[in-house]
Amino acid sequence: MSESGICIYNTLPCREDPSHKSQMNTQLLFGETYQVLDRHDDWLLIESDHDHYSSWITAIQHHPFENDITDLLSISDTPVAFIEHQYLSVKQLLPLFVGSKLPDRRDKIWYTGMHTFTYPDIKKRANTLSPEEVHRLSSMYLHSPYLWGGRSPAGIDCSGLVQVVMGLMNIKLPRDAYQQANEGKLVDFIHEAQAGDLAFFDNADGHIIHVGIMLNHEHIIHASGTVRIDRIDHAGIFHSELQKYTHRLRIIKRIA
Repeated sequence: MSESGICIYNTLPCREDPSHKSQMNTQLLFGETYQVLDRHDDWLLIESDHDHYSSWITAIQHHPFENDITDLLSISDTPVAFIEHQYLSVKQLLPLFVGSKLPDRRDKIWYTGMHTFTYPDIKKRANTLSPEEVHRLSSMYLHSPYLWGGRSPAGIDCSGLVQVVMGLMNIKLPRDAYQQANEGKLVDFIHEAQAGDLAFFDNADGHIIHVGIMLNHEHIIHASGTVRIDRIDHAGIFHSELQKYTHRLRIIKRIA
């Protein structure tokens, strides 16, 4: 089976197995594309183009990817942007989350199947890794609830936060924390950490189970219950409200 698809929803749940009862392991945001690998009953096994992550979506939510879209531009200035969506005779405002992508069309109207999307002008952004951008982009997610597999301000997990925020600065990362830990170069000492470095944390068995973004050598933003900023030292993350260490530091990596 060889077919491409594109997400036309603000979020599209992707599951570990072809069942609504299976846990969500990631999400697609509007404009993200994927390849269809297989089919099982009413489910499609897909591989997302941005991180090559495999998961299952319902076939009814599949939308073919049209080859006339040559460039997809990210929305990155606000947590939520609204565009107009018309399906048949019904018009509505569709909220798109930060990290979503829109086709680069001169008329700013995208017709696809029976759907019409109309949106304001967007510009190509050359966001690069800098302390200012790390703070600005990651802060958009503060107080977002933790959601396993989530990748939006409506709900996000630790590695989803890292993947989307770094992606807004043109740094592509794998989906899961243990995969992200294989990227970049090791930072030897925590006092050498810089904004944008990634800190990884392990469990008693030595498996990487958590990741966050360093804001400086003493503070980290991460998704744990909610997206929050906590203090960090060589031992790990110190939760300011619980007044105890909640995550044991394993390594710090510099991605760019």
